[in-house]
Amino acid sequence: MRVLFENRWQAKKTRWLTWGLIACTAGCLYWAWLLAHTYGLSPGDGGVLRPLHQRLMMAGFVALIGVLPTAGMWVFNRRYLTRIERDEDKVALTTLGLLFRSTRVFRLSDFAGTGYHHGQMSGRISVNAPWMALRVAGVWPPFVVDLQAEHADTSAIRGLSVSARLVAKALRQEQRRAKMQNRA
Repeated sequence: MRVLFENRWQAKKTRWLTWGLIACTAGCLYWAWLLAHTYGLSPGDGGVLRPLHQRLMMAGFVALIGVLPTAGMWVFNRRYLTRIERDEDKVALTTLGLLFRSTRVFRLSDFAGTGYHHGQMSGRISVNAPWMALRVAGVWPPFVVDLQAEHADTSAIRGLSVSARLVAKALRQEQRRAKMQNRA
């Protein structure tokens, strides 16, 4: 198999960020549990235990603040590519995942397109993080190809969707020929 894309360092940083968010989520969930049991008892809150619905609402809000970013990273990690390998008519996409990397193999004809995003932002902090969206039929959201990787053959990655369209066109032509032969 030919390696079109390999990403190690950026993937490590993304994994560290994910584990940091998991730690923050654990802290928020603990804080939510405390609020559900003690909200209102501190002198700053009035010294009187609040009604159950107020405690649960505050606890739920704090839990949500902790869970949503981690849930977003979980989805992102399932689409963040660390490796793309191409064989003749198959392409293996390896994603970061939450704990372990996961590899899925697709036919070349499954690729629906790519989109380039310059990823530049300037202001007080300047960001330059170009990436590509790699669309596969039947898979949503699209896969993320981080172009700050160690090895990224962007023309070959773009070629996946072009090759897929050519393969799909050839298959349609073969199906038409087969229908014409069946009618004759």
